[in-house]
Amino acid sequence: MTDIDWKFSDLDASGQKKGGDPSEKAFEGNFDTFVREAVQNSNDAAVERPAEVFFDLVELTGDDLSDFKERINWEKLERHLNAVASSGRMKKVNRFLERLEENESLRILKVEDRNCEGLTGAEDDDSSNFTGLMKHTLFSNKGEGSGGSHGMGKSVYWRFSEAATVLGTSYLTEEPDEKTSPRFIGRTNLPSHETIENGDEMEYSGPGWFGKISETEVNGKKRVRAESVWGEDAEEISEKLYNSHTSETTGTSLSIIGFSEPTSERRSPAEIKNLMENAAIEHFWPALHKQRNYLNVKIRDVAGAEKSVKLREDDDVWPFVECWNAFLQDDYSDEFKFPGDIVKKEVEVSLPDKKNGEETQDASATLVVRRADRDVDAEYQNQMAMFRSPGMVVNYKNYGNVSVAAQPFHAILICGEAKPESDVDESDEDLEEFLKNAEPPAHDKWKSTQNLRENYKPGYKKALKELERNAREALKDVIVPEVKDGERGPDKLSTKFDMSRKKGGSKKKGKNPLNFTDLSGHLNGDSWKIYGFIECGDDDHYGWTANIELQIVGEDGSHYEKIPIDTINSPNAETDIENGVAKLEVPQGEFGVQFEGDSKELGEDVRQSEIEMKITGQVKEE
Repeated sequence: MTDIDWKFSDLDASGQKKGGDPSEKAFEGNFDTFVREAVQNSNDAAVERPAEVFFDLVELTGDDLSDFKERINWEKLERHLNAVASSGRMKKVNRFLERLEENESLRILKVEDRNCEGLTGAEDDDSSNFTGLMKHTLFSNKGEGSGGSHGMGKSVYWRFSEAATVLGTSYLTEEPDEKTSPRFIGRTNLPSHETIENGDEMEYSGPGWFGKISETEVNGKKRVRAESVWGEDAEEISEKLYNSHTSETTGTSLSIIGFSEPTSERRSPAEIKNLMENAAIEHFWPALHKQRNYLNVKIRDVAGAEKSVKLREDDDVWPFVECWNAFLQDDYSDEFKFPGDIVKKEVEVSLPDKKNGEETQDASATLVVRRADRDVDAEYQNQMAMFRSPGMVVNYKNYGNVSVAAQPFHAILICGEAKPESDVDESDEDLEEFLKNAEPPAHDKWKSTQNLRENYKPGYKKALKELERNAREALKDVIVPEVKDGERGPDKLSTKFDMSRKKGGSKKKGKNPLNFTDLSGHLNGDSWKIYGFIECGDDDHYGWTANIELQIVGEDGSHYEKIPIDTINSPNAETDIENGVAKLEVPQGEFGVQFEGDSKELGEDVRQSEIEMKITGQVKEE
């Protein structure tokens, strides 16, 4: 197997240089994100259920490390890594090389999926799983049922490699002509760099591949490249490089060389194992559920201890699991009065038609709400977990400030094809596809995206807001008890919300883009308690601010004294108080925010006065 080696791409005639992989910027550098994306990538590739994802952590030292270096031609790879490290373009590579020399140990994480499709496709098939993962950048070949569509999820493997290097071995469901599984290839994602070879300075565009050195024809010219290794040769080299696929089923093993969390100090193997287990449970409990039988996750640490990730009653997410149990078993409570009571509501949404002429049907999601024990079920309390068919929680949204009278709860919003297959109809399929297109690269919310703009007619922004608003109102119907009598709130509400177009700076006329619901307040001892929901009507904003202040109103309608606000809280915004005025800083992508606050203590004469709540704000430009 002497023809298996590294081949780096030469700098082309244009001289264009690359500083790094832009897709890495789409994800946070923590184990939570890594597990979320890695499991979802495998979940997407499933051909049988349950799919299985196996995390296997090893640490090479002594002879094992020496043998590994020899098999991977470390001397050649290290030359390119040193070139990148010395340029200062990838600090993680520099740290990796220093640690490797000092500790003489190398950490490798293998992510092996089973009952999955594998890296199918010919060497140059642009629409294949193989080229999508191991060759292309920012290019996805996923189908309609997948959890992602951006071609970015794969970047997490290279981001968590301090050597920016990943090896892949795969058993395919469908093999190219005259090829036999397994298939092996490696890739390192480096920026453009220069090396000195035999006294000559060589310039490279960046990435390199580890495979069978072959000659091919590109645009009529003979070129040399590293291609996939197949059959017995692939099986032999993958075993020696800790990249073998140990299951008899189809799927892929990806070995991350120099595995580390890029945003923190180097963690212990035990800590890594615990973080991975917690992340898998937090993000995939709908898929891990026994009755769903959709996904299995296993983890093995450097000591060889293997553990299957299972849902347990002491998990923080267990109240959500109980909601999921109730839905799958169609078993609900008659009332929402005591901790543990579970009820359901349907949430309607109107979907826009597609640009290709296909019509969509109005759809509904199912909201399931569990009454929480305020003193016991503290974690995730007053949050709604939202998901669709892959069984990955897209977002935990906090609704803690829906109303001061609200009962504590946990809720789940079941969307699209997340229902049992026998219950899925055409409208569920339409909602599933719509929400898939509404997910950004990190799959952590549903928002206006480029995919929606390209695939749907106008109305997709309205549909997203309608889903969020109707879910909130359905939740409120459950958790807020009906109140027959109460103290009078503020008599007057005024709104001033200055909005400018992102281009041209002209003011919008004839339209107030700020909407309110539940904007009210009441006397709470010697102070006013205020609360409500503010919604921004501009969907393409880059974040917005809202300022809230209270004023005493005279008999003639004039404002003659400000009442300082003492506290303000909002789960969706950063909050501050300046000179008695509450300030909400709302991030990009948020349509609306709840808030709750208290004024300073008031004198008797002020408590009897008429109060006005004034809200002003501004949309941020790009």
